[in-house]
Amino acid sequence: MITPGVPPLPVEAAGSWRDRIVDLHVLAENGDPDAAATARQWLDRDAEARRVWDEVEQTCDRIRRT
Repeated sequence: MITPGVPPLPVEAAGSWRDRIVDLHVLAENGDPDAAATARQWLDRDAEARRVWDEVEQTCDRIRRT
């Protein structure tokens, strides 16, 4: 999202939050309660993060079925 008056993030920084979501997803799926709580708090307030989380989950499900 671009906010007027705020410079856009460099590509590396913009992608790093997606990496964090994937990390949290893996940890939460493997029973890490802190990762699950962190993810839940983030996803409750950030619709884009929720969308990416759902994509990661769908990808994991698809891989498991193959």
